[in-house]
Amino acid sequence: MPKRKQRTRNVFVKIKGLITREIRYKDNDKLLTVVTAERGRLTVRARGVMRLRSPLASACQLYAYSDFTLFENKGRLTVNAAEPAELFMGLRTDAQKLALAAYIADIAEKISDSDAENGELLRLTLNSLYALSERAEPLELVRAAFEMRAAKVAGYEPQLDACLRCGNPPEAPYISPALGGVCCRNCLTAEENTDVLIACPDGVLPLIRYFLSAPLKRLLPPVGDERLIEDVVYVTERYLFSQLDCDSKLLRYYRSLRLPFTR
Repeated sequence: MPKRKQRTRNVFVKIKGLITREIRYKDNDKLLTVVTAERGRLTVRARGVMRLRSPLASACQLYAYSDFTLFENKGRLTVNAAEPAELFMGLRTDAQKLALAAYIADIAEKISDSDAENGELLRLTLNSLYALSERAEPLELVRAAFEMRAAKVAGYEPQLDACLRCGNPPEAPYISPALGGVCCRNCLTAEENTDVLIACPDGVLPLIRYFLSAPLKRLLPPVGDERLIEDVVYVTERYLFSQLDCDSKLLRYYRSLRLPFTR
């Protein structure tokens, strides 16, 4: 007797996720990239979401954190129903905040794995977007905290307690983004320069240590020194990009909306 073909099992999946990217697909659909805690990064199709009065429109917009009911068939996911849990409305009326949110979402997407648990990264990203949307902390402080904690979540926590070369507690330390930690002044070689090693002014390493160890809900300490924020974000940006071996057009766009950065 001929073998019967096995029927593909269609299932409904309930899951919460943050939309980090949207692409218009055909006339009225969207392809969404959704970062979730349980299944990492997903690609989801939202049918008819571009139509006027679509019930999915609010929950399926960029940077919405939503409750999804997804229909899964042959490995493809389609939105069956969705309700917004948080829309971060404060982002949508401020061009600088929206540009920084785009950069944060892009980094979260880059380091998010498919079909893997992703809870800490999702919480970090949501907390950062909430801080941008609803709180009054300096934008660059939010960025620095996100960049350094994201590096840790991705498995690139820097070594800060001892020199990478001599192993002693560093005095007048420099941080090496490429090597992943600090070096003391005595271990510098003649050919090394600021493209390789970055001097850490007073206050920078304690603030970075705080970003790495603080509970996510208290990740942003009160910092009134604008110069310290500039110094620390100079380090966190270069450290993250060196470890991820990437660049970001979205960060350049965010910078274009700010006053020129000088050091």
